[in-house]
Amino acid sequence: VAGVLGPKKPSAPTIELDLAKLYFERIIGHLTWRAQALGSTKDDDSVNLHYLRILRMIGKHAWDPDYEPREFLKKKSVLDKRDARLGISVGSRTWQVWVQEELEKLGIVQLVCNLINCGRSNIVYEALKLGITLLEGGNLVVQNAFQDVFSADKDVLFTIRGLIRRFVEEMKKDKDILDRYDKENRNPIVFMRVILKFLQLLCEGHNAFMQTFLRQQDDHDEPVDLINEVLAFYQTFHSDVLESLNGTPLASEVYGLEKRLALTVQVFDFFTEVCQRPCPENQAHLMRGNVCTPLPAIVARIRVEREKAIESLSSIYASGEKDYKAGELEAVAMEIETIEQHMTKVEMSILLMLVAILEGNNDSSVYLRMIQALSQTPHPFTQEFDILFNNLDRNVELSHHMMNAVSSKYRHRKFQGKKLGDGKKYPLHRIYSRDHKASLKSRAKDHVDIGFLYYTLVIILSEREGGKLQERYRAWESSSVNDDYLRDNMGRIEILRDGCLEKVYFRVPDICLHQKGNPSFRRTKEQLLYDVKRNNPTDKIQDFLIRQDQLMDVMKHNEWLATKTRSDVFKPMNGIKFLGKLLAKYDQNIKWLALIVAFVINLLMVLFFRTDDVKRNGALDGDPELIILILAIAHVVLSGMMFVAHFVSVVPVVITQGWKRRQEASYLDPTFYIRSAFRILEMLIRTERLTNLVQSLIFAMKDPGTLYLLGYTALSIVGATVSPFFFAFHLMDMALRFRLSKATLESVGKNFRSLAQMVTLGLIIIYIYGVISFNFFQTSFDWADRSFFTDNFYLWSVSFWDYGFRGAPVRDITKDEETFGMFAYNLTYTILVILIMVAIISGIIIDSFGELRDTKRKIEDDMNDKCFVCSIDRDQIEHKGGGFIRHIKQEHNMWDYLFFRMYLDEKPRTEFTGQESYVRELIDKKEIKWFPINRAMSLEAKLDLEEEAKQQRIEMRLERIESAQDEILSRILLDKPAAPSTVM
Repeated sequence: VAGVLGPKKPSAPTIELDLAKLYFERIIGHLTWRAQALGSTKDDDSVNLHYLRILRMIGKHAWDPDYEPREFLKKKSVLDKRDARLGISVGSRTWQVWVQEELEKLGIVQLVCNLINCGRSNIVYEALKLGITLLEGGNLVVQNAFQDVFSADKDVLFTIRGLIRRFVEEMKKDKDILDRYDKENRNPIVFMRVILKFLQLLCEGHNAFMQTFLRQQDDHDEPVDLINEVLAFYQTFHSDVLESLNGTPLASEVYGLEKRLALTVQVFDFFTEVCQRPCPENQAHLMRGNVCTPLPAIVARIRVEREKAIESLSSIYASGEKDYKAGELEAVAMEIETIEQHMTKVEMSILLMLVAILEGNNDSSVYLRMIQALSQTPHPFTQEFDILFNNLDRNVELSHHMMNAVSSKYRHRKFQGKKLGDGKKYPLHRIYSRDHKASLKSRAKDHVDIGFLYYTLVIILSEREGGKLQERYRAWESSSVNDDYLRDNMGRIEILRDGCLEKVYFRVPDICLHQKGNPSFRRTKEQLLYDVKRNNPTDKIQDFLIRQDQLMDVMKHNEWLATKTRSDVFKPMNGIKFLGKLLAKYDQNIKWLALIVAFVINLLMVLFFRTDDVKRNGALDGDPELIILILAIAHVVLSGMMFVAHFVSVVPVVITQGWKRRQEASYLDPTFYIRSAFRILEMLIRTERLTNLVQSLIFAMKDPGTLYLLGYTALSIVGATVSPFFFAFHLMDMALRFRLSKATLESVGKNFRSLAQMVTLGLIIIYIYGVISFNFFQTSFDWADRSFFTDNFYLWSVSFWDYGFRGAPVRDITKDEETFGMFAYNLTYTILVILIMVAIISGIIIDSFGELRDTKRKIEDDMNDKCFVCSIDRDQIEHKGGGFIRHIKQEHNMWDYLFFRMYLDEKPRTEFTGQESYVRELIDKKEIKWFPINRAMSLEAKLDLEEEAKQQRIEMRLERIESAQDEILSRILLDKPAAPSTVM
């Protein structure tokens, strides 16, 4: 089936594809017909189940609760490879989305709902799994189809509610039911996971309608609150999880504990999905349902059992094989590590849910309820909020220990060994060093992500409510060794959504942290600062968003180069990449050394070469030929190193940018005819490899840096093989080494078109004067520094072009009498060419230089006196915003906005929070309304305080006026004269 429905290009249907659709239409029609009688007939369901499994295999991808954890990972990698092979995009759709939408067109959504209502557990189970397959990835088309069915038929919601309630009731009667299996070898926990996964995927992608619809249905007579039903299940189920976590399970109990932990993760994932976007009603609904109350006990138990697992691993690895039979050691260790990984997932899902509940929420009661719940002190915590700070530190430490095991070069700080088991010091990184490096890196990332989630939660709660939590946070900042690490690697930005400013916290991706000190990234950043448009705040942000693409490509390429190590030197292509990475690191030093070598060669040429020694192999004074040859060879080597460094570190980025521009360009762009020729060539040779290579080379040759280094290297080779005089051209490289000389060249190049036009006009005017003088005054004029006469008009014209800009022709008074024509000719030539044209050309260069200087000054003033993101003046921020430096470093750091975009690119879309989805959608549309232009939270907080103080002063004055009025009125009523009253 997968082979039939797996064409290379789904957009081009084939005969087999049409035939497969016909088969599936018949299967769906047959199942729909049988679904009407499934509730009343007792026929064998094996055929129906077989059909459902076939349909599910069509779009099966990435998730199935029946798989064992390790088998699931293997299966997922196979499916990912399949999608990489078959998942050729159809517009913005992938293979999986295309299959889902094709099945939806055949009416499979209605079929799933009918089968859920049939009442047979095995059919319902397979129908829910088929629904999960259709919804996987948050397919909005399929979600809308389910929405239409649910709106018309509420029986599906009643059926799902009945399944959840029956599971809760049976669990209350007999908790051992969780470890039983039916005749289909299906566990109740797995069934519940399927239900919750189905409900979660209905809301995937922050589907606002489904988030509300699962809680209430306005058009139904009897609404069904599925969120409340899941809450009731959670309140019953969490006690069983705590009991299961109490002590290391036996080998026979490991599988059952894994299932319980996996279901716990699914519960919190469901709660997270119904809250994100945000959905304030669902957030408040969960808090009223006391979703946070059991969390301290669960997290505390996870902390205890994780420490026990580490201690058990330490004693196992310390004892070696002597206490175990052959092969048992690794098996026992793997079981313990598997449980530890599942506990890590539970902890992460809890934190994601808590952050989702607070996302965009302005209800103080939600914050107070959460703080009250998290302030509990279950064992082993002894102080308030230990559950936050102790777990934060412990997860960060575990991640560092794991990274130490992966690489001996990784060091955050020096970790001390921990007394484990028999009291001997056994460093944690030695325990984890037995794991596979890829797996260990993934686990380390999970632990550090948990640490950052704790850190984010603490910051959000302490900034909003303050109190004891804020005091504890400040004490932790001054004492914890992890504070600097977390603060330096935490990104903070402000976004504008629905007219309100919101803070967004995120962990800066490792790819961004690795760019510190990278020369290519530093140069690209500096170039962006000076090249970005600064006409107005909107243009500046719009251009910044466009230029981010180049910076992101540079970061990705640098990260790719960083994977090349010394071990790759002896592999041909990898060796070149590693060499290029090494050379790029010292690129500026190599360039300076090449310039010095060229200077020494030219100095030796000046000192020792004579007029009769014009060839390199000629006799030289002092015989410096060998020295010059050695220096020339050294310069060729240095030039080659410069070119290799540029080719490896810069050219791939240039080619990537070129292909992106080509995809975004219109069909009739300047390279239309070249691309047409490539298409003809491609048709002739029947391959795209050569045409893509040629196009990539063209992109590379359009880069000025590539052309410059090609010419630089070529001249170096010619200088070493033909004549050392060619090294004179390399001295021009000095113009690029100093800012002033570089600015002078830029001033010439800035208005090059105007300059070329004026020079051409000057040459034309000189030519016209040459024509006049050749015909009328041929024997009457000479040049100031030479006498010239010829009857060859070509030589006459060249002479005028050669000497015309230096000075006017000089009249020879010994040959002819002075006439008015000669006087007018000489005067107009002097005025037009010598005074006006030369002054205009000089003025263009001077004005260009001054314009560049003024532009640079304006750019620097804008950088120093305004925030790049919000464009608010420095003085205003200094007086009302808490300090300009603090503002541009912590609140509106422009590079954090770049890192946030890289963070969004790395994160799967199905895991986005509501804020992240909002920003991602606007970035895809190339809109900038999420940037806080002319707004900042610190300023608005100050203004709110001032407005509140002003309002209080007004209220006090109104109270005084009212009291004075009451006093005057009382005296009038008593017929007493009113004393004058002063109102402040």
